[in-house]
Amino acid sequence: MEPGNQHQPRRHLRRTGRYILNNRERSPLWVWILVVVATVLVTALIAAGATAVGVFTIYKPESMYLQVTTAHLGRLVYSPYDGVIRDIAVSIELFTSNGNTKANVSFSSLDLALGFHGATLTDLKAMPFNVTPEHVVPLHYLVHLAGARLDAAGRRAMQEEINAGLVRLDLDGKARMTLKLGVFPTREFWTRISCPIYLAVPDGNARPVDPRICRSWSP
Repeated sequence: MEPGNQHQPRRHLRRTGRYILNNRERSPLWVWILVVVATVLVTALIAAGATAVGVFTIYKPESMYLQVTTAHLGRLVYSPYDGVIRDIAVSIELFTSNGNTKANVSFSSLDLALGFHGATLTDLKAMPFNVTPEHVVPLHYLVHLAGARLDAAGRRAMQEEINAGLVRLDLDGKARMTLKLGVFPTREFWTRISCPIYLAVPDGNARPVDPRICRSWSP
């Protein structure tokens, strides 16, 4: 063996997991943009869902509603010859309820309509008012009107119902509820009601109102 040419142990080169991506192996920029956008959207959806659950858990809008309790027909003078209600007097009792234990609720834009067979007889409104937690506020309406003219279908329905001794009126409408609870943001919900009221003729007494039907709901 010649000097300087001593046997050197062979070095076995091993590939490691580290490597450098070349231009062909790099992911395009638009792929990373899509990943970022998708991550942001998923995060936003999760936050929105958590917020919605928190709102309904804290504010409990379903515990705040309008409800019709009773009604009475004081007078009904109807002319079958020309289909005109000459005179009608109806009293309607409702209440607004705030079943939440902490949140205050204000009712505004209360817009109700009393109708017969699709024809609006009169509108019922109220000034904005507040309902404190776990309280109710009664609403009393006395409707007195004359001269409402019915169409052909309404005339037939009115005559048939008078002959049967039971007249149906419909109370429909909505109200805006604004909820406030401490440091939490103010929230607004709409509550809607659709209540059939059956009134006996001629004594004017109403059939018992079904609380499941004549109670407003928040869509």
